[in-house]
Amino acid sequence: MALLTDEELLETLEKQLPALLERHPEMELRIYTAFMRTFATKEEVAAVLSELRDFQGEFDIFRSGEDLNRSDC
Repeated sequence: MALLTDEELLETLEKQLPALLERHPEMELRIYTAFMRTFATKEEVAAVLSELRDFQGEFDIFRSGEDLNRSDC
């Protein structure tokens, strides 16, 4: 089996994947599943963003406590 360069793979995905799906629509689920194993879902990205927002809120509270402690000096 010949290995494709990165550029060849991208070209294959861009140009040949749509044609493949037109010829073999039954392969859509198999291809979709392969992509889903590689990329984060919207739900996963949303969960990470939510955790970052929570962390930012906790950090802001921590910093405001630090500011109060400094003004006591």
